[in-house]
Amino acid sequence: MTTPAQDSPPIKDVIVVGAGIAGLAVANALRLKGLNVTVYERASKLNRQRGAGTGLSPNGQRCLHELGFSHDMILDISTPIQEHILCDGDRVLVRSDYPSRLYDKYHMPLTGTLRGGLVDMMAAPLLKVKALKCGQRVVNIEERPGTAKVTVTLASGKTHEADLVVGADGINSTLAPLLLGKAMDPPLYSGYSIFFGVIDDFHKQPQALPPADTKRLVDLVDHPAAIIQVLSPTKLFLVAGGAGAEKKLVWKFGYPNPTPPQRKEWAGAEGAVRKELQEYLDKKRETDRTDSTFPVIQSLLDRTSDARLLHFGLFSRGHKPYWHKGRTILIGDAAHATLPHVGQGANMALEDGIVLADCLEEHGFRNVEAALASFYAQRQERTKRIVDSSKAIGWLLDARTPMGVWMRNALLVGAMKMDWYMRFAEKEVIGGFMAGRGGAKKED
Repeated sequence: MTTPAQDSPPIKDVIVVGAGIAGLAVANALRLKGLNVTVYERASKLNRQRGAGTGLSPNGQRCLHELGFSHDMILDISTPIQEHILCDGDRVLVRSDYPSRLYDKYHMPLTGTLRGGLVDMMAAPLLKVKALKCGQRVVNIEERPGTAKVTVTLASGKTHEADLVVGADGINSTLAPLLLGKAMDPPLYSGYSIFFGVIDDFHKQPQALPPADTKRLVDLVDHPAAIIQVLSPTKLFLVAGGAGAEKKLVWKFGYPNPTPPQRKEWAGAEGAVRKELQEYLDKKRETDRTDSTFPVIQSLLDRTSDARLLHFGLFSRGHKPYWHKGRTILIGDAAHATLPHVGQGANMALEDGIVLADCLEEHGFRNVEAALASFYAQRQERTKRIVDSSKAIGWLLDARTPMGVWMRNALLVGAMKMDWYMRFAEKEVIGGFMAGRGGAKKED
């Protein structure tokens, strides 16, 4: 005897809202499983100059491999990281080669990449078959009872029907409040904002590491194979992004800010972000003449063009009791946006796309409710751990009192020396996803 769900028509047509990393991941995954997929993106075009840098760890790369993007294709848009260096002001605290050891063990490196390069790579198969529609803003969704269809309304007034709608439209999702109703709350501001820059004229050799006896921050900056993390008094993070002729130096300067920058677009008017950061640096120099990181930040700013500067607040999302309703589901930042402190935002988005496609296939592309419930059951605990871990690390990094700074430095240096970073990467970041997909094994 068959159930009503088994008797229902199979999913054939899927609409994905948002052409970010999560949306492109699920769209490619579903196309590979034979479904008709249309992606609606509100931006008029995919601009590779927009967006921040991101990290790709082995779990995310495993997802990209499953989507048909080879190891060589990933290396074409990213730079493998070999070292992680912690500094306090101008002083090197500790260096670890755990990123290099992860590469040796799993044949997939920790890499720095630019969001634009990753999006371009993932969008290419969809553009080839005209499945990606830019300049199309979704303003409403409606599921009519008894039809097994969802109607999507665009800003133009046009409507389109699908068997399933996937909301992958980011932390400021249009679909989330329509779907979650009273369970929806605004993104949670962390109290920190970021000045972000990309230096284009960066042509260091890809394996360049600072000499082992390097002691000063200024001598660490231009080395693409290392993550440079300055803990205090200024929060500064440097890593390479892109590869080959596309290699860039990505820098992020974080600071406490009671209210996030108020603008619709990160970049703002030409020169606005440069002016904001310059004013901030000039003011801080007057009040703290001992901070040795300011000359480094000034040099980074001077080398960065206006078009490559961003200023934005750091937000996350609280845990939600569900991510779907009927035949519509949220994934990626629309469901579980995280702070950047464990470098897993893009990787969680990639995992979501793969797992959602698998859940639908496991239920024969018919029992939508069971498939979406299974997706939530598989993903909510893992993503919650990542979100909570990132918040905890952010809290630790925010130490400001002398005792707090001493304890933070002691904990992080001890964790790196005792190889906690390596163990966390293996057990949680890599193993937490791969264990359920044939094990965290090497790929040749």
